[in-house]
Amino acid sequence: SGRRLDACELSCFGSLGGTPWVTSIKGAVGDVGGGGVLSLAAACLALHEQSVPPLAHLRTPAPAQGVRLAERAG
Repeated sequence: SGRRLDACELSCFGSLGGTPWVTSIKGAVGDVGGGGVLSLAAACLALHEQSVPPLAHLRTPAPAQGVRLAERAG
């Protein structure tokens, strides 16, 4: 996704209330043809485990207002 799409997605979170967690497995698996299925599997596992997987390869995140980025602990 490009920066414009990211900004559009972030603006949608404002209507949810609270500060939602944001994560993605794209940094771990890339933008492959089966990425949608892998994202679905990761979402199901996250719901089952009641946890938010960290963003892979996140180094210096851009400031994101209204959301929490799922970063690796420590």
